[in-house]
Parts: sequence; C-alpha cells; structure tokens
Amino acid sequence: MKRLLVYYRELSLLARLSVWIITFFFLAALFAPWLAPYPYESQDLPHRLAGFSRDHWMGYDELGRDILSRLLYGARISLLVSVTVVTGSALVGTFLGAISGYYRGWIDELLMRLVDVLMSVPGILLAISFVAFRGPGLGNLIVALLLIGWVSYARLVRGELLRVREFDFVHAVRAAGARDGRVLWRHILPNILDPLVVQTSLGMAGAVMAEASLSFLGLGIMPPMPSWGSMLNAARSHIFEAPHLIIFPGLAIMSLVMAFNFVGDALRQTTTKLSISGTIVWKQAT
Repeated sequence: MKRLLVYYRELSLLARLSVWIITFFFLAALFAPWLAPYPYESQDLPHRLAGFSRDHWMGYDELGRDILSRLLYGARISLLVSVTVVTGSALVGTFLGAISGYYRGWIDELLMRLVDVLMSVPGILLAISFVAFRGPGLGNLIVALLLIGWVSYARLVRGELLRVREFDFVHAVRAAGARDGRVLWRHILPNILDPLVVQTSLGMAGAVMAEASLSFLGLGIMPPMPSWGSMLNAARSHIFEAPHLIIFPGLAIMSLVMAFNFVGDALRQTTTKLSISGTIVWKQAT
C-alpha cells in the first residue's frame, strides 16, 4: 500500500485521470448486474438498429438488444480475462525468471532459449493457433494468452535479478548464511518490483487488446455472452446504417487501453525518477 501511495502522488494529472478511468471500468464491470438497465440477451426485434432514446441511451444492436447493457457485461469479460492473464503471466514469469537469473547454468540456458523461441513468433498468431485448435471459449482464450504472456515477465525479471544480485546487501545476507530461498524471495525480489508494476500495467492494455482481437475474429467468447470484440465484429455489416454499434464498443476499448498505457508510461517515469533520486529503498538486509 505504501508503494502504491508513493506512485500515485508522483503521477501526472493525465495519469491520475487514467487511474480513475480504470477504476470506473472496474466498478462498472463489478456492478454490471445492477447497473445494466436490461438483461444483455434480451431482444426487441421491432427496434433493431434503432438509435438513442430515453430508455436506451446507446441504442439497440442488430438483434434489438440494449447496447449499454452489453457494454457493461462486456467490460466484465475484458477485465476478467486481463486480470487473470496478467496475474498468471506475472506469477509464472517471475518464478521462472527468478530461477533462471539466480541459479544460471543449464537452467538459465534452457529457459532463455525457450523464451527466445516464443518471442520469435508473433504472440497473437500463437494465441490464434491455440484457440483455433482447442476451440473458442473463455477458458481456452485465457490459456492461449497465458502461454504467450509469461515470456516478457520472465526476461524482465531475469535481467533485473542479474543486476540486483550483485548489490552489497545481497552479498551481506549470503555471508550471514541465509539460504537461497530467503535471499531470493525476501531480499532480491522486493527490489525488482518497480519494473514489474510497470510491465503489469502495460500488460493489462495488451491483454484487453488481445481479448478483443480474438473475439473479433470469432475465437473468443461465444454468443450470447457479450464481448467488446464480438460486438465490433457483429457491427461490421451495419457500419453505415447504424454507426453507434461500432462507436461505443470502440470507444470503450480505446479508453481502457489508453488509460492503462498512460498509467504504465507514467509509472516508468516515476520509478526512474525515484531510483535516481534514491527516494525509496524497499528492502534491504537486516
């Protein structure tokens, strides 16, 4: 909590606004069943493609469903996938990167060559191939993004660990007889969390885009469950007669992705400034 408060105080006005936008989307997703004016699958075919009205602020889609309700439930899918993928990728990547950077040797060679192979292939192509092979659905979508998501975290953690492991306080705890596990998890990892926080924020933006892209291609969430990407896909054939079908899902994706990117860039600048000024030392040997 202390770390988060320090970060927030150092953020620019644009980054703070982005934090509130992200918070708004999380709250909207969390309370979607209570905020949505209509069930997301409820149809009113006589009013299909109709525009804005007092009861339907964003109009109807091609099947006469309320767009606002579907946007709110679509936010649940986007943020559920993003949080799950980023959390899982960060945990797996941090563990493998830490083991690789700390012990070096054949473990390091094996893991880093695997990372090189996975990074040599476009990640979205691997995800598309996996989902196409296994079939669309929420579970397969998350697994597909996890398979490619951990790579960047592993490389980042390994590089940071190689730097921090040479600090004097790490040599001190080693000389004091601390076991490898204690040195690694209590003294080294707390000091490489800053770049991980930045990578996590940028990773959330990437996960939102990846989920929307796969759903747009029909490889994500299956109907009638709404997803921002599938809403864009369904609206393609009505872009001229009912542009609101594309405008609102597109704005939702753009706003959330830009907010995560603004926060990530601000966090990168903040962590650099704090490390240069020496304001924060999160953990040292005791």
